[in-house]
Amino acid sequence: MFRKKRISSPINLLNRPDVHFDIKDKLRLIQLQLIDFTEKDLANLKQMESYFAPHIPEAVKNFYDSLMANEELIDIINKHSSRNRLEQTLIIHIGDWFAGVLNEGYIEKRKKIAKMHVHIQLKTKCYLGACYQLQNSLVEKIQLAQLPIEKQIEFVASLNKIINYEQQLVVEAYDKYAEEQAREKEDRIKRAIKETLGSIVTNLEYQSTETTTSVEELIGTTKDVEIEVAKGVEISQRTIEKAENGKRIIQTLTGHSQEIYDKTKSMSGLIIKLNQSSQEILNVVKIVKDIATKTNLLALNSAIEAARAGEYGKGFAVVAEEVRNLAEQTKSSVEQIDSLVGDSNIAQQEVVKSIVDVQRLATIGLNESDQTSTSLASISSMIREAAVESENVGKDIKDLTVAVESIGAASIQILESTKLLDETIQKI
Repeated sequence: MFRKKRISSPINLLNRPDVHFDIKDKLRLIQLQLIDFTEKDLANLKQMESYFAPHIPEAVKNFYDSLMANEELIDIINKHSSRNRLEQTLIIHIGDWFAGVLNEGYIEKRKKIAKMHVHIQLKTKCYLGACYQLQNSLVEKIQLAQLPIEKQIEFVASLNKIINYEQQLVVEAYDKYAEEQAREKEDRIKRAIKETLGSIVTNLEYQSTETTTSVEELIGTTKDVEIEVAKGVEISQRTIEKAENGKRIIQTLTGHSQEIYDKTKSMSGLIIKLNQSSQEILNVVKIVKDIATKTNLLALNSAIEAARAGEYGKGFAVVAEEVRNLAEQTKSSVEQIDSLVGDSNIAQQEVVKSIVDVQRLATIGLNESDQTSTSLASISSMIREAAVESENVGKDIKDLTVAVESIGAASIQILESTKLLDETIQKI
């Protein structure tokens, strides 16, 4: 990186400078022991202080020239600081390597640097790569100094040790701060998750409680409906029985009506025959009446002839009178029979009319009985179908009750799960 040339100001090797080596922390001392860093190394670095002082700014400039070739690093630098400010900070920082002081203050400065790296999101690999370039540049400067080879090796080793220790401190602090930031970020995420999940759990618990309450009410309602459906089925069964009884009664009534119809029809036939007999009697009465009239006329003629006969016809006149009397009696009896037969015919006509009315009413009753029987059969069928549907509804409601109870059990389980989740969240 630098053109090799003779240095006009050689390092003073005669005087051993005073240094301040004050590390109390055992772990820090172990770190130093592992890289074999001693007060002698601190003194070697102090001896090179005046030699490196004029060259550090140039090395830093070259370092940032190389660094600015990376666009990602340019964005990081411009976002959080400036090149000039960072160069001044790095000059002071490198100068501390050669100040001959290694104490807690030195370590704290490295922690701040690491914290800044974390803040600006500078990756560890970029930091280590930059240190490597800077280290090579400084080693080259030592090689350009006119030093005995043993001293060159000794000074390079001391420089490498302080840079290695520097890297350990910075990377350790970097990891620590990065871990703290990650922990803080994790805590923030946990808090956010806790708050979000807490809110969700609260809402879920509320919803589960509401669901459980609603399910319990629904279970109660479905059970009430199930009871009412069972009552409806029972009423339907009783209605079916009553409809069947009504159907049987109507069928019996229909049978009686048919029997009445048949008997009135038979009576109508008998009345017709009786009417015919009465007509025959009237015919006979007419004949007898005619005979009585003729007999009466004959008796009258006999009486006239007897009167003409005088004394000889007196006996015949008596007989003729008796015959006439018998003819009158016969005529009177026949007229009474005729009157009775006439009254009988009138009564028969009234009976026939009544029988016709009874037959008509019986026919209407039969038709209405048939219609009523058909209606009852239809009603019975419909009620039976309704009863079957009610039973099916009852089964569906039982299934619904089972499903609702399952939902209720699931809601209770969800509620218990939300409580468990809430307890888990509280432990986060």
